[in-house]
Amino acid sequence: MSESVEKIISLYERLTDEEQQQLISVLSRHLGKPLKISTSGLSICSEDEIKIINNTLSGIILTKENVPSILEAHKRLGGTDLPQKISFGYVKDSGK
Repeated sequence: MSESVEKIISLYERLTDEEQQQLISVLSRHLGKPLKISTSGLSICSEDEIKIINNTLSGIILTKENVPSILEAHKRLGGTDLPQKISFGYVKDSGK
């Protein structure tokens, strides 16, 4: 469990102060108890709670690091002829 705690602390430190505050607020509400991201604060959490915190932080970091900038993508594709229609296949007529 100490590896998970170390990973959580490492991921948490990659967030801005505002993101850290939002995360603490949301997770505290979800878990129904005050949360502190530190070795001592996480030591009182259950294994399931540690998994929730770890997965939440991993998802936030993954999103922050891998979502492309929409404005940059728009500028890069600005002059190209993009499709104007999206389709997902055919709907079979039921005869009604």
